[in-house]
Amino acid sequence: MPGSLEYQYALDLCLLMSSAAPSQAVAIIAQRPFYRAAFALRLPHAPISPTGTSAAPRLIWAEPEQPTAAAVLAQLSQPEVSQSLCIITSNWLARRLPEWRTASPAPAHAPLGITGTLRLLRGTAWHVTQVYGFHAGVSIVYGVIGQVWHRLHRPDLADRWHFRMQAAYVQCGWRAWPAPVSVVLARRARAAQSG
Repeated sequence: MPGSLEYQYALDLCLLMSSAAPSQAVAIIAQRPFYRAAFALRLPHAPISPTGTSAAPRLIWAEPEQPTAAAVLAQLSQPEVSQSLCIITSNWLARRLPEWRTASPAPAHAPLGITGTLRLLRGTAWHVTQVYGFHAGVSIVYGVIGQVWHRLHRPDLADRWHFRMQAAYVQCGWRAWPAPVSVVLARRARAAQSG
């Protein structure tokens, strides 16, 4: 089960986006035990597939990985009923999170990261509508400054920087790229929907 706030935010955002229309079903693509366990607790009745063979109006893909991402995306791009896709990605900064340092096996083997995921989606049936990053660049800097003030025995200033860090915790668009964990939201492109 995810312990870091970054993964909890990412999982919650995917669940929130997939539950926008409660009557529509959601299917989950997750190859790794870390994500399968997290989604089994949060969505116990949703089908979880490692390859993307489950079709539902809303899909959640937990962590595209280098060896299998293209095959899974090809499966997801088939003209099925799926209209929205929520993808959880992580980059090299995620290696400092407790899930990567202590979990066995790690959340992913060879994650594509945000750049690789966006590159993979380019020119497919999926149009990226938004990218969210959790604990991205400015939030990390504010947190470090707060820790410095805490070590200097200035809890008043440490507290201010901690609140600044929290205010900048979720970033959108290009500001999301340095985040340890990100979520990419995509919709099926109009041409793919109509034919």
